[in-house]
Amino acid sequence: MHRELHHELHHNLNHEMHHEMHHEQRLQHDLNHEMHHEMHHEQRLQHDLNHEMHHEIHHEMHHEMHRELNHDLNHELDSLSVFRGVFTG
Repeated sequence: MHRELHHELHHNLNHEMHHEMHHEQRLQHDLNHEMHHEMHHEQRLQHDLNHEMHHEIHHEMHHEMHRELNHDLNHELDSLSVFRGVFTG
């Protein structure tokens, strides 16, 4: 009687553990699946961010170039007006 019960308990326990194990694997699988998606999402976001920053940098450089050109142009104009002043003064 005792041995039978013991055996049955073991059997049930193994059965439980077996289920538990499958459940764990299933969860692990779902988790991996999630993380995989998450990772792709992250990469996508990273890509979009890099894209944004790339535009931002170009924009900045463009502005910088304009500022420098304006500066040089103003300098040139100043020189010209001084030069003209010498002639017309």
